[in-house]
Amino acid sequence: MFERTANARIILEEEFKRQTRRIGWRIFTVGVPLVMLIIAFVVPLLIDTFSGDGDSTDDGKKIGYIDHSGVTDSLTEIPGLIRMSGLDVGTQSLVDEKIEALFVIPADYVETGKVDWYRKGSGLTSDDTTSDGFENVLRAAVADDGLSDEQVARVLQPATYTLFKVDDQGRPDSSGTK
Repeated sequence: MFERTANARIILEEEFKRQTRRIGWRIFTVGVPLVMLIIAFVVPLLIDTFSGDGDSTDDGKKIGYIDHSGVTDSLTEIPGLIRMSGLDVGTQSLVDEKIEALFVIPADYVETGKVDWYRKGSGLTSDDTTSDGFENVLRAAVADDGLSDEQVARVLQPATYTLFKVDDQGRPDSSGTK
């Protein structure tokens, strides 16, 4: 009985040696799992790096803001968000490319819901995601529990942005498109 087991072991050993000598077996045994690992880990990293969609938490974009209404007074420091002391400092930061956009919350924001949006240059505003980022900042103020009920109701409604384009000298255009 042990003789049959020994013969079976010899046959299996010989078949295994014969299979491992084939190039196809080596490719499918080693190559396919290696390719799958590359696809599973490297490709998503490359896509995230080169996509430019701004999903990463530290994509280098900074937003400046001036708050005359007090809606953001209770906020702590948020990465990528810079409180500006005045419009002249904010527009100069746009010219110097220290920030990508500047948002000015007027004193009557709670009543009107209007926010002034300053950005450098021209181009489609649909490609600019800074307004979405600033909307998230306003919503963070709601989560911070530092607002009155009236302010919370205003922040939860979408803001109306008036866009001002800033030239190379830091002067905003006077039109203010909506």
